[in-house]
Amino acid sequence: MAVVTGQSLLEGSAYAQEQCGRLLNDAAILLKAGSPASAVLLAAFAREELGRSRILFDLYLSVVQHGETVTEKDVQRRCADHVTRQGRGQLSIVQRADADTEAGKLMKTILSEKPLTAAYKEADAKLEEIGRRIAKRTPQERHATREEALYVDLRDGRWNRPAERITKGFAQTFLADAVNDYSVSLYGDPESSRNQAFGKWTDCPEFPTPPLL
Repeated sequence: MAVVTGQSLLEGSAYAQEQCGRLLNDAAILLKAGSPASAVLLAAFAREELGRSRILFDLYLSVVQHGETVTEKDVQRRCADHVTRQGRGQLSIVQRADADTEAGKLMKTILSEKPLTAAYKEADAKLEEIGRRIAKRTPQERHATREEALYVDLRDGRWNRPAERITKGFAQTFLADAVNDYSVSLYGDPESSRNQAFGKWTDCPEFPTPPLL
């Protein structure tokens, strides 16, 4: 297999982030046009491209900082898994909960207590643990959602119908979370090695502006 240069890996990382932005903007158009299932599908693929971008940048760093050799086979292997790409494209965790749930009660404590109190610290620690559990399971859940938004499939004696299963409200939330992570990647840390490397590449594409929802 051919060896891939550091510059080529940097270009791939930028192109994948660019594609993420394009897909998110297209997803927003589909959502407004009344096609929530297709909007979710594109948003899921957009997040995978964001994950691909970060995987490729890791490979870029392994070449330019550590002198490692990366081949096309290495790139294909590292980027092959949908769930892995979903995980790498997950840059934040949003916790949503009804007031009468455990998480909802913990959030209420956080809002009502002062930061240095024992009640606040206990609630904060429990919310962090909930966040870790959410982060662990979410990539697989998003992968499953992508399939539910795409395929008519027979499951437990019932047909999955994307147009019926994916509601506008669900699609709005799913897309908003993906747009948020794309925005974090674009603007979260201007001094990061990733953004600095993109900035030094004179032909780096202009990344699409996150869509307004």
